[in-house]
Amino acid sequence: MSEQCTKRGPITKGQCGKTWWNEHLEHHSLETDERWTDSDAEETRARRAERKKALISAVWDLVLADVQERDKMGAERYGKRLAGSTPIDPIQYAYEEALDLACYLRKTIYERDGR
Repeated sequence: MSEQCTKRGPITKGQCGKTWWNEHLEHHSLETDERWTDSDAEETRARRAERKKALISAVWDLVLADVQERDKMGAERYGKRLAGSTPIDPIQYAYEEALDLACYLRKTIYERDGR
């Protein structure tokens, strides 16, 4: 099945080396009327992979910073860091935290979708 392209006619899978719609759109953002080549498609995939890798790295950096901040806050609030000898029931505590998380997620879904 093909879709109609306003610049070059029908779009079919694999035409000009394109396999994804966003690559097709990027294809049309080129200033020239040159055909999309396989090397162009490969370069686009490589750029997308680099952006994804950078985003994942950034997210991990954010999570690690959050963990360090949480550890610091716990040490300040309770006078010590969480350790194996801490007298809490970690399963019960984690379960209660998971329930809180479920509430936060449900609240956000309700606010976003109105249901």
